Amino acid sequence: MMTLDAIRPIALKELNDARRNRWLIGYALVLAGLGIVVSIVGTSSTSGLSLQMFGRTTATFVNLCLFVAPLVAVTLGAGTIAGERDMGTLEHLLAQPIERSELLLGKYLGLWIALTVATIVGFAPAGIIIGSLAGVSSILHFLLFPMLAILVASAMLSVGMYISIRSSGRAEAQTTAILVWFAFVLAYDLLLLGSLSVIQLPASTLGILLMLNPIDAARVLTTLALDPELYVLGPAGAYLVETLGTLGTTVFLLGALAAWTAIPIWFSILRFRIRTLSRA
Repeated sequence: MMTLDAIRPIALKELNDARRNRWLIGYALVLAGLGIVVSIVGTSSTSGLSLQMFGRTTATFVNLCLFVAPLVAVTLGAGTIAGERDMGTLEHLLAQPIERSELLLGKYLGLWIALTVATIVGFAPAGIIIGSLAGVSSILHFLLFPMLAILVASAMLSVGMYISIRSSGRAEAQTTAILVWFAFVLAYDLLLLGSLSVIQLPASTLGILLMLNPIDAARVLTTLALDPELYVLGPAGAYLVETLGTLGTTVFLLGALAAWTAIPIWFSILRFRIRTLSRA
């Protein structure tokens, strides 16, 4: 039976190791740099009167964040078990009196906390600038952006851990992780648009396809928060809003991101147990 006492030491170790991770440091710096530039440009363009135009300006920043956060998360996840296997420390961890599920959940929790902290630190300078130039009430609107970045990073971290379990080493895991990121971020939309040009898929099918891509789900959530016009949401997002309403669509997409977080972790635990038993 899993216990918090067994998970905590593993999580603390991962969190301590993450402090020296160049990916996380670079991620926070990129978010901070982009956030400062976009927040200054956005607030100056609206003269501090409202966040309507500012929201459209920061849509560019949020889209960039949806590229960077998933990449960092999936590569970090891919390096967990595969990295331990390369360093020869995996056998030592498995020899400890903890369950395989506790080991994986501890690693996930530690990396998730590190990613969350890096995201908050990266967004913090922009939040301070917005609060000082556009008013404290604007910060509440701005908080949607780091929250969405954390949600999509949570899902991709889980996917990365599953990749790590299935890989024989770090190089294979990192390569697969980048390919998966490319598939989710670019190839998925290109293939979908290509299919739409050949066959007319029903709007309901597009809604299901949207759920099958965590980054697309997060992108629609972002668009829904910034500018909920149907033509901006695209056909799949527009169908969901017309069918489920704004609140229903938000719950549906949040559920999709939650599933993308929980299901890969569950499969990782099953796969990890099978590989461990096969080597016993």
